[in-house]
Order: sequence, then structure tokens, then C-alpha cells
Amino acid sequence: MENKNSLAQKKVIIFDLDGTLTKSKSDLDKEMAKLMSELLQKRFVAVTSGCSFHQFENQFLSKLPKRTGLSNLFLFPTCSASGYYYDRSKGTYYRAYSNLIPKQAVKRILKAFEEVFAEIGYSHPKRTYGPVLENRGSQLTFSALGQEAPLHLKRKWDPDQRKRLKIRRHLQTRLPNFEITIGGTTSIDVTRKGVNKTLCARKLK
Repeated sequence: MENKNSLAQKKVIIFDLDGTLTKSKSDLDKEMAKLMSELLQKRFVAVTSGCSFHQFENQFLSKLPKRTGLSNLFLFPTCSASGYYYDRSKGTYYRAYSNLIPKQAVKRILKAFEEVFAEIGYSHPKRTYGPVLENRGSQLTFSALGQEAPLHLKRKWDPDQRKRLKIRRHLQTRLPNFEITIGGTTSIDVTRKGVNKTLCARKLK
């Protein structure tokens, strides 16, 4: 464990969003929002997540105190497949880069999911909440119960990740040129090769 002195020397601090700063797809709470606002006065901060930028806005940015300075805050949605930096002159975030998945590749990924589901005899839950397969531009995400499922249901579905690890293992044989990662509590994220949450650290460096 690092001592306080070594931590004080860090210039950039990187966080994951779901399960770290917030509960899965839940709003940033008031205590964490206050701490984040205070940290941004002293350090550069990056937050990465498998979610879209729109979800970042609703779940995270909109919950920060109104006077929070955002110049030091860098956001990396869709597993860092895209990066958003703050423009002081305009007072808004802009997309600094993006690793979009080509349309033909999206079709290939969706087909691979369907083939894997058939191969392993996977049955979708009788009730889902919102999209199960979502194209986020730079990432395609499978959410077993749907994007808007209640947290208490998501926590019960695959607590040991065995279901998703099995799906992931079969997907990797069909999609060797893509990154396939376990995300959140019920999700599997697919991005272009070499694009994962560590990319934000390389971009910031």
C-alpha cells in the first residue's frame, strides 16, 4: 500500500465509474460528488467506464456540485474507446478521439453473439429492461437483463461471472480481432483490438 507522501506526488488519478465511484448505472451520491469536486481542485482526474458519454452526463457530470471546476476532468466512455476533454472557452466537453466500429464489423459481432447463444443453449431472461444488445458506436455491449434493469436483479444474475466468462470464451474464438471484456454486473463489452480501459492511461501520458 502506498503511503500518503507517494500518493501526494501523483499528478493524475484514474477511476472506474460503475462499482467504484457509483453503484452500477446509479447516480453519483452527494458525498462522492463533494469529494470528487474537491479532488479536482488539486489533481487531474480521469474516469473510465463501459457506459456511453450520454450516461456519463446523466449519472456523473450532472451530479457534481454546480461550481465544480471541470478543466482537470477527463472522461473515457465505452472502455476508453473514446475520450472527451473539457473546452474551457466553450464550457463544454468535446470528443477528442474515437475508435468507431465499422458497420460490417458490428454485423459480424451481432452474428457471433447469436451463434454463441445457440451453441451453448443460452436462453434470455423472460423479462428484460431496455436494450440487451446496444451499439454505442465505439463499443457493442451485451447486457443480459437489459440496459435499464434494476440493480438488485443484476446483482443476482451472475455474481461469480461464470455465465459471462462462458459466453466470452466462446466469443473469443469467433472474434479474435476484437477486445472482449466483462463489464459491470451483467455486461460484456466488445471493442476494437487494443482498445480497453488501459487506453485512457496511454492517452493521458
